[in-house]
Amino acid sequence: MSTEAMRKKVDRLETFVNRLRTSDEESSNALNRGPAKEDLVQATVQLRITDTGAVQFVGPSHWESIIDDIAEVKAYFSEQYTDDHAPLDAIWPPSHSSLPRADIILGVAQTYTLHDLLTLLPPRTIIDRLIMLWFHSGDPLRLIQHAPTFQLEYDTFWSQPDAVSPAWLALLIATASIGAELNSQSTGDFSMSSMAEDLRRLTAHALLLANYVKPQAHIIECLLLHIKSLLLKSNDATSETYLLVGCVTRMCSQGGYHRDPRHNPNIGPLQAELRRRVWQSVRYYDIKMCYQLGLVSVINLLDQDTLDPANYTDADLMENPLPPPRPLTDTTPMSYSLAYHKLSHIFGDVISSTHATTTPDATKTERLYNHLQQARAELPTQLKMRTLSQSILDSTDLRVGRYGLEFLHLRAVCVLYQRFLSRQGTEHEQQRCIKAAVDLIRHQLVLLRAAQPGNDLEISRTFLVAYLHDFNLAAMLLCSRLQRSHVSTPTAPLDLGQDYAVPEMLELCDLWETVGTRSVKAGRALRAIQRFLQQNLLIAPGFGRDQFDMTVQAQYPMAQAGVDIDVARPTNNTKKVTEHLDQPHVDGVAEAWSLPPCFETDDSMLFQDFLGLENIIHLGESASWP
Repeated sequence: MSTEAMRKKVDRLETFVNRLRTSDEESSNALNRGPAKEDLVQATVQLRITDTGAVQFVGPSHWESIIDDIAEVKAYFSEQYTDDHAPLDAIWPPSHSSLPRADIILGVAQTYTLHDLLTLLPPRTIIDRLIMLWFHSGDPLRLIQHAPTFQLEYDTFWSQPDAVSPAWLALLIATASIGAELNSQSTGDFSMSSMAEDLRRLTAHALLLANYVKPQAHIIECLLLHIKSLLLKSNDATSETYLLVGCVTRMCSQGGYHRDPRHNPNIGPLQAELRRRVWQSVRYYDIKMCYQLGLVSVINLLDQDTLDPANYTDADLMENPLPPPRPLTDTTPMSYSLAYHKLSHIFGDVISSTHATTTPDATKTERLYNHLQQARAELPTQLKMRTLSQSILDSTDLRVGRYGLEFLHLRAVCVLYQRFLSRQGTEHEQQRCIKAAVDLIRHQLVLLRAAQPGNDLEISRTFLVAYLHDFNLAAMLLCSRLQRSHVSTPTAPLDLGQDYAVPEMLELCDLWETVGTRSVKAGRALRAIQRFLQQNLLIAPGFGRDQFDMTVQAQYPMAQAGVDIDVARPTNNTKKVTEHLDQPHVDGVAEAWSLPPCFETDDSMLFQDFLGLENIIHLGESASWP
């Protein structure tokens, strides 16, 4: 058959598919009504395994989705591919240039060969240690890698390094870069920080050598680890990581990760479970970027039916067939991840609701709040919130993990109700928001105190930096409430009886400064909060140090008695505050109540958008941040 004849056949196929597309809406309704919904989904979803072993998604709008039903056409394409080995999306004739190829996403040029990359790797003794640090870190993202399988591949690599695929080499280097970053941040070793950066750049070169835009094994996992390494480096979401998450999302769509592996029985149980874990992680990072940058979710636009992963250990996944999943009450690395992602998915819905262009819907808001409360109530017993003093015999990962789940729940409540703070007649919603913010502040103070050098949770200090955004969110919400109260009654003293956790916020500002953050934006927000509290909210006419101390004692009687409890209490860090309170007042007016230029109230202006959230605090436009 001639090429022209085949082109006419393909044209007829595309015409047929276009007719199918015109009836999409009717087909969608039929899917929702008909009893054979799963059969119809199977008929319109193809997860194809390519010659390289990669899984590729082909939707019903593409002529290739029906090519398997026409033997003559399929045979022709297979024959042509065998003859010239050119990929089906190649461009002919190929373009030529004397300039090196550059990648606009990873920011490097393709200049290294496989031999170059192998030569630039650190010695195996160092790589061993870096890989071990990552696999023992307890981070949920670690679960996208099956440790026994990785160990086998790792041993094979060192026995025959020249035979390694560039994609797997990129995965190895990305894994090592995270280990180097973790080592650098826990020890302060500058040489390890430099090594982490070198490994990140080598990861980019290896990905480019692997031609990462083509569907193949290891690429998506490698990009996720690369994103993780960049996030550890910056302690914040950046435009670079946001772009990479968008790239990974598109690649997951191309690879069919948004469709459950049950649609192709040739996908083995181990690969199927790992694909579910990868998709869960991509959804989480999409939500994380939306939260920290104030942007709209990309993944929520995709139709998806991928099931949640099951509660399997790495050892369970070695069995064939797989055993029944463990109950969530079994403490495994996966049980925490499943609980966290269940809450995270609801948080994603909360973020989407805040981007609505219409007035907040009270019914929808209440429904989301109830979903959050239900998910929290359904947490496995071992993951329900307990104070540190109530869990001294539990592992560090479990103790910190409970706080992570509670932070996620409180964060979602804060974001859900923050738009109500400036609306009249929404006192109930406002109280929920304020209470969640106060609780978040107090829990953070407990955790950061325990993470100070020499204390119980010092080992978790590196991972706690991720919660700085939660502090900035909660503190700005409380500052917003305090500012509005002051604007309405500018000569009234600070009402510490209305519990806004002011002493705790100031102590947390000091603690976060000692922990440190590499994010310039988050650091500026932290110092702006600190300045606002110190200069404006703790001084009022006739409200001196004695009154402040009496108020504190009334709120924290157990703390004054020296009882070791988990409730946050004033410490020596309140010295800055009480020093301000001893200053004399002139003409019965507290001079410090006049807002500095960067805090001049103007309802037409919004607070500098450090968190990507609107309507947090109204401030002047010409802000001079510290």
